[in-house]
Formats: sequence, structure tokens, C-alpha cells
Amino acid sequence: MSKVFICAAIPDEQAIKEEGAVAVATAIEAGDERRARAKFTWQFLEQYPAAQDCAYKFLICEDKPG
Repeated sequence: MSKVFICAAIPDEQAIKEEGAVAVATAIEAGDERRARAKFTWQFLEQYPAAQDCAYKFLICEDKPG
């Protein structure tokens, strides 16, 4: 059964200042948190290949209805 996870990639201060990195957030459907993290990381790097040169912190949490 798929669940919805809120996923965010937050750059460190140095990446923001030097590279102009931005925070990104989205919702991902996945079976569990591990799969959501993998799916989000893959999609993030496909959409923002330059982000590989920056330090990002990835936050994943399950979205609960209500």
C-alpha cells in the first residue's frame, strides 16, 4: 500500500552563498520511508544535476490525513 511522504532537500549555508542553491520540497508516493528517500533523491538529482556539487540535507516524513 502506497503512502504519501513529504520530502525536502535543504542546502547548507555555504552552498546557498557560493552556488545559489535553493531548497526544494515535494510529495512522493512510496511504500515506506526508505523507498520515498531513494525515489526523492533520484528525482532531485535528475532535476538538479548541479546540486551534486552542493551539500544538501534531506528530510523525509510521512503525511498523515487530517
